Amino acid sequence: MNLSDTINGYLDGKLTAEEVRELEYQLKQSAEARALYWEIAQTHALLNRHFDQENAVQIAEHFSPPEEKKNLIWNFAPFAAAAAIILGFFFFLKPPPPAPTLMQSGGFVARWSDDWRFLKACDLNLADGEQKELVFVNGVRVALEGPIDGKLVSPDLMMLANGRIGVHVPPGAEGFTVDTPAGQVVDFGTRFGIDIAGSKMRAEVFEGRIDVNVAGENYRMEGQASLEVVNQQASGIARGSNASAYPQPTAVFRTEHFGSFEELGSVALHHPTRPNQWAGDFSKIVSISDGVTPRSGEGMLQFLSTRQEEGSFDKIGSQVWRVVDLKPICEELGRCPDRVRLTAYCNRVKGDATSDSKFMFELAGQKGSQDEFHWSPDVVLRSQSELLTDANPATWEKVTVELQIPSKLRFLVVMVSAQENVQNQLSGMEAEFDGHFVDDVELEFSAALRGSSAQ
Repeated sequence: MNLSDTINGYLDGKLTAEEVRELEYQLKQSAEARALYWEIAQTHALLNRHFDQENAVQIAEHFSPPEEKKNLIWNFAPFAAAAAIILGFFFFLKPPPPAPTLMQSGGFVARWSDDWRFLKACDLNLADGEQKELVFVNGVRVALEGPIDGKLVSPDLMMLANGRIGVHVPPGAEGFTVDTPAGQVVDFGTRFGIDIAGSKMRAEVFEGRIDVNVAGENYRMEGQASLEVVNQQASGIARGSNASAYPQPTAVFRTEHFGSFEELGSVALHHPTRPNQWAGDFSKIVSISDGVTPRSGEGMLQFLSTRQEEGSFDKIGSQVWRVVDLKPICEELGRCPDRVRLTAYCNRVKGDATSDSKFMFELAGQKGSQDEFHWSPDVVLRSQSELLTDANPATWEKVTVELQIPSKLRFLVVMVSAQENVQNQLSGMEAEFDGHFVDDVELEFSAALRGSSAQ
């Protein structure tokens, strides 16, 4: 049984005591295993939320997890096991009866991002200067900066009695609510901050919209705005906000179709002159070619030759570049990213003993922080990764590259290439590669949890 099956078995209440202990050991030892557990557990939880609550709560009370399950640290699986049994009993009799909500079933609400512990409804207390990040089951991220006095209530509700938080609510999680002694803050897909100190509250929206209800009166805040409340009295909405005054949770931006190579034809034969343009050595975007099928979509990038200029036959790599302007990504994240991760997939024809097998990928930051891009071989930093592919055209092989991004970097250069690592053909023929392909090149930018400027 693979790890995914084991996790699903645990959530469905089907593991033996020995299998439970083995799963617990894997989760303690592996961050990747914990990430997979979280992903699968989220799916289980969200599916259960589609059921009505009342009937399944009554049935679920008759089922309790095996004693070994209770030894697992997070202790929230009973609702999944009960839901599976309920569906089995009633499938042929009537529509599946409802399953309990996360709270009614004792399910998890959130987890700490820097830990693998999953949290039920509970008190939240942080000491002065302590920082933590909560990731809710619906994807909401909350940065907390101590001293904090609060409470987890449900997957879309938390209480804050004292302290400072920064919140990011992704699409689909609208309605996330923070209850405070001064009023209730309801999100409508945005980034915002709240600061509670005694009878005083300050709420600021950095992007999107929030509604703040104070003593029965609703204040709608959009764009960048702030509101102060003292003793249940609001001073009125003011323009502007200051995100740096609040802790900020981890922010992630993932590209879509960055390197899906869907527009068939030749790639520009020169260094890139502007962002968002693939250009470089002889290459083209093709559909099915030499028995190789695109990993996704209709196209893939095929490397043909190492030559970029006539008479240049001694190169061993066919390189294609694309420039990324980081300014819009900073705007999307609310601050500039500090790390980027590239993923891509490689493939080649079976070939023979003389067929090259090496691919190379690079992320590089160009020198300077100029507002307009100008190609230059000078870089301030770079990160590379190589991959030796197999001779099976039916399989695509994954490669990753990561780079720490300096704060003032404006342009990132992505390079993909096929390398002549077996035989360097110097004949001047246009096609120097037997059939080498790249597809699904994507980037993930992230900005880590950070404290407020008050820290």
